[in-house]
Amino acid sequence: MVVELSKKDEKFRDLSLNGNIWKLIWKVSLPLAFYYTFQWLLGLFEMMMASHISALAVSATTYLSQLVNILNAIGSGLAAGCCVKISESYGAGKYDLVKKQLSTLIAMALILSGFIVALIPFTSTILKLLGTPESFIEIGSKYFIIKLVYCVLFILTTVYVGIERLRGKSKKLLILNLVTALVDFCLTWFFVYKLNCDVTMLAVAPVISTSILLIFGIFNLCFKNDAFSFSFKFASHLGPLNL
Repeated sequence: MVVELSKKDEKFRDLSLNGNIWKLIWKVSLPLAFYYTFQWLLGLFEMMMASHISALAVSATTYLSQLVNILNAIGSGLAAGCCVKISESYGAGKYDLVKKQLSTLIAMALILSGFIVALIPFTSTILKLLGTPESFIEIGSKYFIIKLVYCVLFILTTVYVGIERLRGKSKKLLILNLVTALVDFCLTWFFVYKLNCDVTMLAVAPVISTSILLIFGIFNLCFKNDAFSFSFKFASHLGPLNL
């Protein structure tokens, strides 16, 4: 089976290899700078809204979020490292290897996600083993469970974002991030200030908004037939990214 690039990917590859380097940097970097700025602001707004519930809610959500961030960091590192290998194959014109590496990356992310889902029934035990204060467990156990669900979505969307980033789709990522950030902010505001919900709903809003981004990722990576599309067949033909 011959693996080919889309015309847009061919155009970006030519710009990366032969085009003006300053144009390339601004094209890729500027939208990404806004992308990560909005992510940071969203986290800040979430803490501000948590403070509206109670001071204990701020402490509990901050503490429990750090535990989830450990798993998020594993997913982010996996995506970042693997995307470096994919970009090498992309630049070298090895499009069949691009598809194999991309498919293997997604398969690995799914396996990691399955491991995280398997932790959910044992969340109370895990929190106690980690020495989590009882007051945090009482107020935030459900919050932590939903955060683990968000962690799965985060890992999968991080893989999607990394793949789109190496394809130069920074503007697309910025628009998608604006949409998801707006949905997240509006839902959190509604849950906290209109429904007077507890901290659990602070975790529900990111799950809903991130699901939107994941839907775009599934559509772009699973329902096309070029080098940057997922295939179980190609994932099974390669070890861990040919490292």
